[in-house]
Formats: sequence, C-alpha cells, structure tokens
Amino acid sequence: MANKNSSESQLAERLARFEGREEQQLRFVSKDVLMAPINEVLTALRREAIKPEPTGPAFHEVPVLLVGETGVGQEMLAHLIHEGSRRSQGPWINVSLSGLTSEEQETELFSEKVGACELATGGTLFLGDISKMAVVNQRRFFEGMKKHQWNFRLLASVTKEIFPQITPEVREYFATATLKIPSLRERTEDLMPMAMHFAEKTFKVYGKHFVGFTTEAERILRIYSWPGNVRELWVMMQRLALVWTSGKAVGEAAFMGLVTPNRPEGREGGRVLELVRPGFVPPVATDSDEGYTEIKKKWSDTFERDYLVKLLTRHEGNVSSAARESKLDRSNFLRLLRRHAIKSAQYREDEHEVKKVA
Repeated sequence: MANKNSSESQLAERLARFEGREEQQLRFVSKDVLMAPINEVLTALRREAIKPEPTGPAFHEVPVLLVGETGVGQEMLAHLIHEGSRRSQGPWINVSLSGLTSEEQETELFSEKVGACELATGGTLFLGDISKMAVVNQRRFFEGMKKHQWNFRLLASVTKEIFPQITPEVREYFATATLKIPSLRERTEDLMPMAMHFAEKTFKVYGKHFVGFTTEAERILRIYSWPGNVRELWVMMQRLALVWTSGKAVGEAAFMGLVTPNRPEGREGGRVLELVRPGFVPPVATDSDEGYTEIKKKWSDTFERDYLVKLLTRHEGNVSSAARESKLDRSNFLRLLRRHAIKSAQYREDEHEVKKVA
C-alpha cells in the first residue's frame, strides 16, 4: 500500500510540474499546421506524465533534436519535455556549447564528478547548439552514449537544418525524433495572441493596465520580420511595459524600425526593433539647460544599454559570445553589464519569469 501511495504521489507531483509550465506551453500551443508536430509532443508528454508505468517504448528515453532559429525556444521546449517525463525528478543540466573551445567543452562535459555527463545522472542533459561541439568531443560523447556509459536522457538543439559539422554518428543517434520549431514570422496566427499575453503580463508586473494595441500598431507588429523570434517579442513587451506611461492603447509611435527598408512586408531580413518613448524628443532639440557634456553622457548611456541588450538577446544571454562580437574583453563587457544593472540570465531561453529591467 505504501508503494502504491508513493507512486501516486510521484505521478501527482510530475503532472503538477508539467501543468505548472502553462506559461511556457503557451508559446508552443497553436492551431497552425506548422506547429502540429510540437503539439503532438506536448500531448504525448501529458499522456506520459499521467501513466504510472510505461506501456511499450518509453517516450521519456527517446533522444530529441530541436531545430530552429535563435529565439524560437529550443531550450524552453526541451525543459518542457524534461518536466513531462519520468526523469523530471532527476537533474536538469544545461550546457551551451556555443562559444566554448574544444578544451573547454571537454572540461564542461567529461570532468570527473563535476562534468555535465556525471551531474545529469538520472535526469536530462540538454546540449545547446550541438553543431558547435568539436568533432573529437562528438566522437567521445556518442561512443560513451552507445556503450551506456552514462545514465541520462539527451536533448539537444541546432539553429539550422543543415549542419555539416555534425558527424554521422550524431545524425544517427537523433534519427528517431527531430523536431523543427517554426520561426515566429511563419506563425502568423500566433503573433498577436502572444504579443497581447506578454504585454498584459509584463504591464501587470509594473503596476500598469494594458489597454491594447491600436490597429496601426498591430499592423506594424504583423509585418515585422522578428529575427529574434519569440524571445525578441518577449523582451520587447517587457521594455514596452517599462517605458509606456500613457493609459491609452499602444500606438504606432511606440515602435520604430520594424519594417525592412527593401521589403515592406518585413518577411525577410529585418532591423532590430527599437522602442521610442511616447512624447520622445531628442535632447538637442529642447530648451534644456543641460550642456554638451551632460547631453553626451545621457546619450552615451542610452547607446551602451541598448547595444548591450541587443547583443545579449542575439546571443541568448551568453556573455562570452556577446563579448566576442563586441570585440571587448569579457571582463570589460561584464563591467558594462554591472554598470547598467543588466543581468545576462534575463536573456536566456530558460529564464521563464518576468524580470524588471533596471
């Protein structure tokens, strides 16, 4: 009887954890035909979560490769898969391979007792952008997987469907389940419902009431190409909630640079989305008594903060990768982040909660 009660309790906990991820599931649930495979996985996860024992091939052991552009939510979906599986009570270990040298990858993965392969025992190991794994490490890792050297369920992501850097052994390993997550620009029916939900949620955090978007603002949001995908939409709604002070519906004046210069539909390319504060007027055009030094400092600070935010968004919160693109030493890049009270974790895919932007 005790064992039965314990099993039922574990089932209840597992289902509660999975259902508790409703906010994350919202980003993938869709009627769009392109999202059908993703929704089938979520349905399978729920079925798996409520079964006391596997009846046939255990879905919770199948390795899954998630393919999609930066920002579509590979890591978030991987975390959902972990939470809905029988390994959900085990550890969730996340290793971002992008930006690591071959030696750093080796240390991160294979170090005795503190390597990811050891730490993930009994749980799930997620490898972000597995195409960046050095070939020598790919061979060592998958040889170990074939020999059942470690006990964890493997999930991984890549940003492109064609990845020549990956060895045949890796392709074969993920042959059973490879899921493509469509970009936000492909999910035309999902854009505004998500934008409305994110805006309502973030406005509430700042103690504000979100009235809605004007028709023109919706048009601009729909034709923008969203190169940063769902993550960019999420961050933009956070920033909008921070700066919007009017009690009226958000209009087109809140956005700038959404339509690509050479393609009005905004379906290819795409500028980085900017926010302009309502009633914004450049300081040099005002009657301010501020002198050159004060104005220059103000705009230098604004530039620095926006630049850092965009870099972290593009690099999914990976400080090392962002620092390399900026051509700054990592220590100097971190100093700038501290100066502007920016936390890199806010821009990672596994960051599910709204965090106030300082």
